[in-house]
Amino acid sequence: MVRRKVYAVGTALAMAGSIAGCGSASQTSSINTTKPTQINMLYANSQADSQALIAVLPQFEKKYGIKVNLTTMPYNSLEQKVFSEFAAHNSYYNVMISDTPWAPTLAKQFQPLLPYILNPKMTNPKTFDIGDFIPKVFLDTSVYNLNNPSEEPPPEKIISAQAIQKAGFNVIGLPLQANVVTYEYRTSLFDNPANQKAFYKEFGFKLQAPKTWTQWEDIARFFTRPQSHLWGTTLMPAVQAGGLADFKNFITGWGGHLFNGFPPPKENSNSPTWKPTLYSPQNVAAMTFVSTLVNKYHATPPGVSNMNFDTAATAFDAGLVAMSYNYANVSLDKGVPGGIKYFEQPYNVINGKKYDSPHFGTWMIGINKYSSNKYWSWKLIEWLTSKPVQIEMLKEGIHPSRASAYEAAIRSPEITSKYGNFYNILFKSLQIGLGRPRLVDYNEMANPIHVLYNNIVTGKMTVSQALRWGDTQETQVMKQLGYLH
Repeated sequence: MVRRKVYAVGTALAMAGSIAGCGSASQTSSINTTKPTQINMLYANSQADSQALIAVLPQFEKKYGIKVNLTTMPYNSLEQKVFSEFAAHNSYYNVMISDTPWAPTLAKQFQPLLPYILNPKMTNPKTFDIGDFIPKVFLDTSVYNLNNPSEEPPPEKIISAQAIQKAGFNVIGLPLQANVVTYEYRTSLFDNPANQKAFYKEFGFKLQAPKTWTQWEDIARFFTRPQSHLWGTTLMPAVQAGGLADFKNFITGWGGHLFNGFPPPKENSNSPTWKPTLYSPQNVAAMTFVSTLVNKYHATPPGVSNMNFDTAATAFDAGLVAMSYNYANVSLDKGVPGGIKYFEQPYNVINGKKYDSPHFGTWMIGINKYSSNKYWSWKLIEWLTSKPVQIEMLKEGIHPSRASAYEAAIRSPEITSKYGNFYNILFKSLQIGLGRPRLVDYNEMANPIHVLYNNIVTGKMTVSQALRWGDTQETQVMKQLGYLH
């Protein structure tokens, strides 16, 4: 498989190279500040809202007199390109993008940024304002222990470069396109008086955006009307990238875990032991909930077992479901009545504790450590992630990484008229999001979970059988990868 080849290269990358120190001003004293005529940047396509960068980069070029040569690629091609560029120690691309699953592997290939951030001659701390970045987004995306990329950074309520340095971590890039699961419903169905009356009569509470998973299930059941080609909701259990995210969203809602210590307790960042804990009472309860929704209530459309990010969005856009969820805003097809409202991921309260940890992951832009134009590469990524530029990119649908940009979006009549309450829900969800396990071989770990989740949805295995099978398979994988002995 191509994916295996990428991660075989990735393992070598993770082990290669010397580790830079935590950062000081002296480490930037010898950096070449000669202005180049061009900076080459490798980025994703519309999946990371490349149109937003294309719209603002002329401003950078006019301000600094440097041409930015932007190359964009679709996800799979981009992954191959990023890994191959680093493996060959190529210097052509000065600035490169990374998705969060790649970052533990590539952490040592990006130029550590604390020396730039902490040097007042290179970065004005007031205009850079590192404390404006959403803490969970910045920590999950950008902060790594270069000696142990699997280690979670200590939590911070406000990001501090000094605190990151003191903890023995570094910054390997800056977050830009922040994605988290957000939920949506069709207003024409929810606001319909007849539906509201019938729903209250059947379930005893008001038809509105659900807050708990039980409410979400009740609403999905209510709107399941196959004779009208309408179902309650989508899922994303296809055996591919979205499967683990979907599985994780459900099990964490019941207090479940993937591994011993992951998700970590909210009050600390102790690294997991990487012992799989898929078969547990919490995970059984969560997956029984999913199986019941699909196989008893039939509240999902036919073919749901093959749904992913794209096909789930297509089903909602086409009016096949009353509710859905995804990692970007959606739009109804022409002819589908009504509008869209967004809401946060539902939660459970178990023994007095609220469980709400929506899956999130953010694209990061960093400096290729093999580049000869590091200073001006820094000025580019500093500029692109700045407050005014992120606010400007809202017009093109960027998912900002700064709190001030969300506050501007929520206040803006122009943005709210175009996107509704999307940015409000996105901002709230990012602040409580839960990222991926920090594993060098992330996709190898994810494959058994994709399979077991799909087998539960299709009914090929019972919930207990699938989770027990997953524990066995995952234990073998983690041993092969060297995380268990």
